[in-house]
Amino acid sequence: MSAVIVSGMHSEMNPSPGVGITRSLHAAWPDLTVFGLDYSARSTGLNLPELAGVFVLPPLGSVDLVTAGQALAGLAEQHDAVFISGLDLESRVLASVNSTRLITPPLEAFDWIRKDNLKPLAEALGLNAPRTRIVDDIPGAAAEAECSGWRMWVKGPNYEANRAGSPSALGEAIRSLELTWGDPVLLQEDIPGREASYCIAADDGLLLAACRMDKRETTPLGKTWAGDVRPCDPREASMLERFVELTRWTGGAELEVVVEAGTDEEYLIDLNPRFPAWVHGATLAGINLPAALVSRRLDRALPTPVCESSSFTRIVIEVPRLVVGARPLSKAAPAQAAGKEHPSGMPALSRSISFSRDAHSRNQTPPDISLPHPTTTPARHLLPGVLHARLSLVQRTLNEVSGSVGVPMDYAFSMKTNPRPEVLKSVQGAGGAIECISRAEVSRAKMAQFQPHRIVLNGPGKWWPRSSDPLEVGLIFADSVEDFERILSNLCSGSLRCKHVGIRIRPPCVASRFGLNLADREDFVTAARAASRLPRNVTFGMHFHKALSSMGPGAWLENFRGALELFTSLCSAESIAPSIVDIGGGWPARLPREDLRAVWQSAASSARDALGKDIRVLCEPGKMLVEPAMVLFSRVLEVRRNRRGSGSIVVDAAVNLLPDFYAPTRRVLWCPQGTEDWTQLAMGDGEILGRICMENDRLRGMVDLPTRLMEGDLIAFLDAGAYDESMAYDFAD
Repeated sequence: MSAVIVSGMHSEMNPSPGVGITRSLHAAWPDLTVFGLDYSARSTGLNLPELAGVFVLPPLGSVDLVTAGQALAGLAEQHDAVFISGLDLESRVLASVNSTRLITPPLEAFDWIRKDNLKPLAEALGLNAPRTRIVDDIPGAAAEAECSGWRMWVKGPNYEANRAGSPSALGEAIRSLELTWGDPVLLQEDIPGREASYCIAADDGLLLAACRMDKRETTPLGKTWAGDVRPCDPREASMLERFVELTRWTGGAELEVVVEAGTDEEYLIDLNPRFPAWVHGATLAGINLPAALVSRRLDRALPTPVCESSSFTRIVIEVPRLVVGARPLSKAAPAQAAGKEHPSGMPALSRSISFSRDAHSRNQTPPDISLPHPTTTPARHLLPGVLHARLSLVQRTLNEVSGSVGVPMDYAFSMKTNPRPEVLKSVQGAGGAIECISRAEVSRAKMAQFQPHRIVLNGPGKWWPRSSDPLEVGLIFADSVEDFERILSNLCSGSLRCKHVGIRIRPPCVASRFGLNLADREDFVTAARAASRLPRNVTFGMHFHKALSSMGPGAWLENFRGALELFTSLCSAESIAPSIVDIGGGWPARLPREDLRAVWQSAASSARDALGKDIRVLCEPGKMLVEPAMVLFSRVLEVRRNRRGSGSIVVDAAVNLLPDFYAPTRRVLWCPQGTEDWTQLAMGDGEILGRICMENDRLRGMVDLPTRLMEGDLIAFLDAGAYDESMAYDFAD
């Protein structure tokens, strides 16, 4: 064998590795004959001057794969060449072809590197693996993303990854990836840290060469633009030898990892069965991986490596455009249109080999709750059993944390989340306190039998509406320096009676409109002077609030500890002994109890360590208590079908009854008219539309609409008990 055929020649912001492989081979042997191959004439790397010739073949997704694999082996045989694939899915196609000319991993190796099951491989290599799940349930995926603070990646089954920072973005990402790449779409935990890769060349289970690359710059798509390359240390080399031995690997491969910030633990996030696009950067560092692979197959001596630099970067250059059809060996059929973003035609191939799942294979398990049967719709119903269970869960968790940490813990329900009298009565009966944001809410709390010492008053508009009547609450927090001065003035005049006063502290590392900015020297000094004037019979405390659902547990704890440090400094400056720390709300309704307990315990421990054992801790659960405790019933007004059998339905509920766009995607149940059989709608291509003539009146997308669904059937939207209740508004009948 005397030549090499390299595929994957497209080179742009999301490049294939063919150009880098070719340049590396020519760096070792300038006289080596290298042919480029791809599945579209628009693959820009086919214009590389170093190529002796090019092949443009029909997209793999449009032909029989067995025949295509055999044809590629025959092409290599015809030109006395070995074939190096630069395309992930092409490598899988070639793995089933028995030919020594195809440098590809064995078919069994692909079971080890499945994107939805990297944990066994990571454990075998001594690495961690991020939580990864197949998306077969949109509400479940949205709930998991919210519990992580929307720090998740949505990944296609073979290519592409997108962040999803909101429920709508999550749905759009899932739909786009399914349409482009097929099933299964994956949801993967985002590990904060720096990105790195290990790149190898191997032959039949023997590691030939390896390196590590740490990313310095990336493109908006997350692709490497600049990096630092070095040889692997003994631990890393042993790990890669283990990988090659386990999989009997042949060819190039890239193991992508994230080095977690703060721990330096490595997480395996992906494994690509081919050389990476940056592979020539390793060659510049004196580690020529393609040459190490080809040397063994072509029986060519490896030249002495030359290290030009341990760092590389990319630049954009212009090259002459070569007419593909006029180049030698270009005898293939005319290039096929394969999609502007993916000229190599991989989306069609990915869809053709992905497994399709109908609605019955997706999650349709109905929640274990008892639903009433409504007589009129639309109608919202409280689920008392669910609310009582949530209240019990919060109290039980607080008791456990209190016993473990050694400080008293309590909760105050955030009235703004759901001010229904039935809800307030349940909270009061369960022994909870209440958090209000205005004098009007304080009045409502007292009507619900909350004693003044069990009322917390917070927020920037707490004095609304104006009144000359004295105000009595148990705990009040200032939202600004001006508000703090007003609280002190009202305490002195007797118009405010309160035993505990505190300040809300603005999160130090994220944007917020609320609280005192103690990181600002002027605000710090002013707040300290004001705190020194507190009456002796009034204790002092701090309030921290930033929704955990907006940033995830790690960032939440980091910001809380930063705020705690600022508060501790203020107390020390004025020799004040603080008494209370309020850690606010924003707790996701479907946050696993063990995760909730861990966050509360970590926060309470930090407060105790910073302020002493005499501190008490308060939290303000709102939506985690009431979001799952209410259901909105509606009835189908019209069923619209399209040629694919999916389509949409119009219901008598509308966006004015489900106005919380920031809520995770709600679970939806269906009950055929005349029955009491509720079924959870699975993930699909259908959409539920509201009755209002507004473009954004779209209540749920990506649901499967059963063929038996008819006008008059009932639809129930679960998880509608938080801000969907308090922010709902009337619309003309």
